Amino acid sequence: MNKIRPIEENVGVRYADRKENLLEWLYQLRDRQRQHQRQGAWLIKGRDLPWENNRQGKMKWFLHPALDNTSIRSMIVFEQEIPPGGRSGAQKIYTFERLRDEFGTFTADHRDGLGHAERELVGSRYREILRELTAIVSYQWKEHLERSALKGFLFHGAVGVGKTAMAKRLTYELCRRFGDNGSAERSSDEVVMILVDGADIARGRYGDTEEQLRDIFKYARDGQSGGHHRHDDDPRRRTVLLFDDVESLFLTRNSGGAKEWHFSQNSIFFHSIDDLDTAHTAVILTTNRIDLVDEAIVDRFLSYEFAPPPVSVLEQVACEKAKLQRFTEEDLQPVLNAIRAPGAVKSIREIERMVMRAYVDKLLKAP
Repeated sequence: MNKIRPIEENVGVRYADRKENLLEWLYQLRDRQRQHQRQGAWLIKGRDLPWENNRQGKMKWFLHPALDNTSIRSMIVFEQEIPPGGRSGAQKIYTFERLRDEFGTFTADHRDGLGHAERELVGSRYREILRELTAIVSYQWKEHLERSALKGFLFHGAVGVGKTAMAKRLTYELCRRFGDNGSAERSSDEVVMILVDGADIARGRYGDTEEQLRDIFKYARDGQSGGHHRHDDDPRRRTVLLFDDVESLFLTRNSGGAKEWHFSQNSIFFHSIDDLDTAHTAVILTTNRIDLVDEAIVDRFLSYEFAPPPVSVLEQVACEKAKLQRFTEEDLQPVLNAIRAPGAVKSIREIERMVMRAYVDKLLKAP
């Protein structure tokens, strides 16, 4: 009987040039598939499967053509972890792999006890804030302080000064501290960040937004919501819960624009924060309008003000962004001149726009 050759060997081979008896080939394939069905697994338990971190977020594979231990290989069946209010796990969950793509690999341990990433936040002030945040969260998680008075942090400052980037970098540092390297075998070491904004929880019917808030905190604690059964021996995940632009979610009750549902939303948030398991979860809020954030929320969090970076930091950011675009010194000089003008540039985001504008101008001038 003719041997079945791998599919790759037959790619591009004309029908007349094939050496197999194709009918016998089909019989062999049938026999192999029958044997595979007899020996493969017919019952697959989700709790026995590892989570895979990939570009779509977190997934478990029940059936897949690449899995040879199941009786069926012609179907794809998977479970994906999607936060409440989200439509895709890839959009809102920041795992080790996604953070590594953003900051690069850790190149060395720094003398201040922090890791040094390839694409690091620039400036001594950012480094100081990162060191304090890492020390606080690491201590509470390692010592299992479930009911700490310190629930989380409030980052406030102008637009584009690195508040959201700091939350991501903190999560990446915690991944390093707790041994999360993306390996599915070490789920107990996993650290993730969940990004929440107003669009994720806003609902048209009264009470639905409050329910979304409850689900988000449950999801941060257990890793699943919406009917998922959690076993007692399942590892507790460690989560950084980021509420971005929090003034759009929890408007101060003294504001003239505050409505009845704002009071209800704030109340649910207060209770969720007061009951927070601080041994596994840290909450971060960001805002560029701290005057619009409810006072009771401000009082519950440790505040960090993100001031406009100094000129030296802005210059360093410009140089790093220019390097990615393969700028020459001549290409970069107009950007540096603009930075050095008093009060002209106040945020990292402005630097990014200026470098991109210079890059486009350079391309348009090219012959």
